[in-house]
Amino acid sequence: MPETATLFAEALRRHRAGDAAGAEAGYRAVLAARPGDAQARHNLAVLAHARGEAAMAERLCREALAGAPGDAEILNTLGVALRAQGRVEEALACYRAAIAAAPGYAAALQNLGRALLDRSPVEALAAFAAAARAAPASQPAVAGLGRALQRLGRAAEAADAFRRALALGPDPDAALDLGNILEQAGDAEGAAAVLRAAAAQAPADHRLPYALGRVLASGGRRAAAAECFRRALALAPGFLPARIQLLHLRQWLLDWDGLAAEEASILAALWRGEVATSPFPVLAMRATPEEQLLWARAWSARIAARAPRLPPAAPPIHADDRLRLGYLSADFRAHPLASLVTGLIEAHDRRRVEVIGCCLSPEDGSPARRRLLAGFDQMLMLRDLSDAEAAARIRAAGIEVLVDLTGHTQGARTEILAARPAPVQAQWLGYVGTMGADFIDYILADDHVIPPGAERCFAERVVRLPGPFQPPDPGRRPIGPEPDRAAAGLPEDALVLCCFNAPYKITAEVFGCWMAILRAVPRAVLWLLEDAGPALAHHAAAAGIDPARLILAPRIAYDRHLARCRLADLFLDTWPYNAGATAADALSAGLPVLTMSGPTYASRMAGSLLHAAGLPALVTATPEAYVAQAIALASDPARRAAARARLAARDSAFFDLPGFTSGLEDAFLRMRALHRAGEAPRDLA
Repeated sequence: MPETATLFAEALRRHRAGDAAGAEAGYRAVLAARPGDAQARHNLAVLAHARGEAAMAERLCREALAGAPGDAEILNTLGVALRAQGRVEEALACYRAAIAAAPGYAAALQNLGRALLDRSPVEALAAFAAAARAAPASQPAVAGLGRALQRLGRAAEAADAFRRALALGPDPDAALDLGNILEQAGDAEGAAAVLRAAAAQAPADHRLPYALGRVLASGGRRAAAAECFRRALALAPGFLPARIQLLHLRQWLLDWDGLAAEEASILAALWRGEVATSPFPVLAMRATPEEQLLWARAWSARIAARAPRLPPAAPPIHADDRLRLGYLSADFRAHPLASLVTGLIEAHDRRRVEVIGCCLSPEDGSPARRRLLAGFDQMLMLRDLSDAEAAARIRAAGIEVLVDLTGHTQGARTEILAARPAPVQAQWLGYVGTMGADFIDYILADDHVIPPGAERCFAERVVRLPGPFQPPDPGRRPIGPEPDRAAAGLPEDALVLCCFNAPYKITAEVFGCWMAILRAVPRAVLWLLEDAGPALAHHAAAAGIDPARLILAPRIAYDRHLARCRLADLFLDTWPYNAGATAADALSAGLPVLTMSGPTYASRMAGSLLHAAGLPALVTATPEAYVAQAIALASDPARRAAARARLAARDSAFFDLPGFTSGLEDAFLRMRALHRAGEAPRDLA
């Protein structure tokens, strides 16, 4: 027996030292001398599991239990092997048996918590709490406690647990979770500090610079964020999420060198099924509608898999038959989305609908937010609730048609929609493409942004609205006197071409067209947002255009921006991501917009608005036609004046808010009627 004990001790020493082959040989030598040794067989099971051989680990555990029935460690390892094979119920039974055999067994309690986390966060919380009590210095137990609290929406308590876990030692996963909580709470600096510290402690973990880059990018620190993504890629060259985020930041920074090739490579990865990030960046790529659908489906499938589950519910019953309509958004604040929908919310016919706001946005104290929130009949403040709690609140409010105004954009909490809190769910405005989700029934559009025949590239059923795809707002007009050109830094006698789109929408092709226009019209200047000034100057000089002809506009208050739009002569749009709210602002201010329509929803937004405004001639189909039209308009003051007069008349569908709102309400009521009749969603016009 002493010889067998020596063999076992040596095998265990090798096991702890990481010598798996030597340890396995030693345990097998023990079993050759003592075939009934349960501990040696159990340790072989641990080694098999580490190799990914879960079925072998299960067999060895069952053999070990024959010699040591009720052994807590063996039962725990058997549970791990069963869970690795997807046999969760059997695994749960093993963990519970291990805990019954050895109350306070921290490892089994932790494993029980992990297995319960997705299906029952409340039970998982109890398991992790017991593990943390049994082993206060166990980092996995304390971090697991944080994850259970996070799932339950108890963000502050979860953050405390993750801080305790990090105090016990480096833990990249806990740092990532804590960073996410802090960012969601609006503490971007705190999130960045946590992630920087974790990256210093685990310099080989590519996830940490990637997460830091996401935080910095959302705060507008794009150059620093780009460096973080490059660091992540240096650690993991094939890490596609970092490549996608870096590409999008390079679009923002107008860093076009090699960008087209990288975009093509990412789209090729999409067809191989490798993309698993938010599809928002694809809107500014030269992607086909089919590629946009493929990307959105992959992302929404991930969302659906982690979404909370609500119990089945009976249809809501209300005292009257008014439609209970909900709008869900992370942008009920000083934001272009708010400028689009405020007039609509106020214009809804309260005899037909009750309008409920579902607010995910932070308080910014802006007049825009105050006016928008005041327009709703009821407001559900959901930002500080968990996804499950928010979904339950929406259902409890009896909302029959829920319209998501955020989509796959910043601040989205699409898991709420995936929980199906409303019987009918639609998406509109926030994300200008398909969401690719089976939990979204409809997308609101018009005949231009989704022309007949394009429905096949949308997971949703298409509802074509009267007028443009955007709500008109006759109240959106310049406030106060028009500023003079000199005050805006513009030459008095120049032809002022402008574009106030975000820089990421300005592609090399678009900029090349603008430079061709400037070459053909020597008296023209180009007025752009100041965000990417140095890069723009560099590109202009490279194209042989004096950078002084590019004039940069600072970001200013919304009403002052509308007023200054009147100083320009023509708005030049971008593609493949058109102006949306920005084009509506320009047209409302009486400024004609020249656009090019492509094959995607995002590339057809300005065209929709121009058709509704009675200016279809300003919609082109090729870059060559776009340049030719711009040059022709630049040399024809009478034609520009006629376009301004058409906008000044304010008698087109672009300004018809009452008619638009009535048609929109008709569409929502038809959606509800189809659902009540037990019919599937279908395309509506």
